[in-house]
Amino acid sequence: MVSLLNFGSIDAAAHTGNWDGYTRQIQVADSCVALIWQRIQIDPVFGGRTDLIVTGDHGRHSDGYGNWFEHGDGCPGCRRIPL
Repeated sequence: MVSLLNFGSIDAAAHTGNWDGYTRQIQVADSCVALIWQRIQIDPVFGGRTDLIVTGDHGRHSDGYGNWFEHGDGCPGCRRIPL
């Protein structure tokens, strides 16, 4: 089984350029991932037999290539996807 979740609020907050809002949305998503993982672990079918991979859908500009909340060109940061 494969499940994909999109925490779009992180990306939306990042594009506003509001660092506090961005980091707050990361904390919310992190809490959700923790709850999902806890639920998986107590499930009799999936517990102890499941991998959870958390990644972004894209990187963001490296220093010197634009603002931290921008992305989408060939700079090193845009090509690097966090895992």
